[in-house]
Amino acid sequence: MANLGELEQSVYANDLRDILQPGQRNEHRFTASFGLANILRNLAAQTDGEFISKELVDDALSNDGGLRAVLALNGFSMASLAKVVHFARTGDDESVRRRLRVDDWNIPKHGSTTFRWDADRIERQLKEDAAFRAGMVMLFYEGVTISVLHDHIPPHEMKKLSIARMSFEPFSIVETLVDYALYYERTQSIGEALQDLCMQLES
Repeated sequence: MANLGELEQSVYANDLRDILQPGQRNEHRFTASFGLANILRNLAAQTDGEFISKELVDDALSNDGGLRAVLALNGFSMASLAKVVHFARTGDDESVRRRLRVDDWNIPKHGSTTFRWDADRIERQLKEDAAFRAGMVMLFYEGVTISVLHDHIPPHEMKKLSIARMSFEPFSIVETLVDYALYYERTQSIGEALQDLCMQLES
């Protein structure tokens, strides 16, 4: 199984391309951000109490852009989500399989499990498979309580898999904003290091 660094490599690569070669990709992200904002506004408008209801999150995940909106809210990375899904599909930990309802997922029982689902595959499964969607809702609200995941996902990511992050309350939003600030500080540092390396190689 690939480690988290390998999984996040493609995610970081996309951000580094934006840093080193801004342009069309940034324009696409700027347009897409309006869709995410609208989904989050709708969730906020329908949230009566302190936390977003699981039913609202389930409904959001069944629609285009819903997963990315939820990840924007709680700060959990797509790379970490892909790792959890792969671990659940290929592993035999009973607690993970039971709590994420893995045996109910609508996937071929005898198909290959060696390949890792990418974001598009996960989003498609969310739209088509109610059991998979229910498992992901459980993960977002209670994943931090699944002890075996702490052996595979770093602490700064695991803390995001909590009901505390499924909220528009100021404290929750501030926590997520701090996570984003630290993440982009890290990727910008990597981008600057690559620029320095390129200059050294060209000199």
